[in-house]
Amino acid sequence: MMNYLTTAVLLLVACTFANAGKCDKLESKFSSCLDSGYAAAKLENCGSGSGELSKKAAKKCGRIEKLLDTKCGFKCVSGPKWCMNLDSYLGSHASQPNSFRDLKSAQAACIASRDCGGITLVRGYDYQLRVGPDVQVGKSPTGEVAYNLC
Repeated sequence: MMNYLTTAVLLLVACTFANAGKCDKLESKFSSCLDSGYAAAKLENCGSGSGELSKKAAKKCGRIEKLLDTKCGFKCVSGPKWCMNLDSYLGSHASQPNSFRDLKSAQAACIASRDCGGITLVRGYDYQLRVGPDVQVGKSPTGEVAYNLC
């Protein structure tokens, strides 16, 4: 038979695991906010992309930031600052492997690579390491997005 303390501990553990999944989703959404140009109001060391958000999107990102801060204990990690360039690309593929499904993995691989000058998002899901270093701003015929260190 479980006592009340054991029950309380189990409920706390269950809530922690449930919140971890929610926090992961919020972190992913917040990362997209930052990539789109949201400037964090409270959290420090959060870089932001060069895009401009609508008032509605900025307000939504602000709510996400508040939840991450108060409910998840999220902290932005300072490191290389990446700039997002809409409708742009970087030329020439970097060495293998050069294709990733998420931006964070592509950024880590790019930093570790000797010939990576940035990342180009192709078709909305394929992050490709590119040699660069010159971003072809506003010249993408297919709406690609380029990320480079800035």
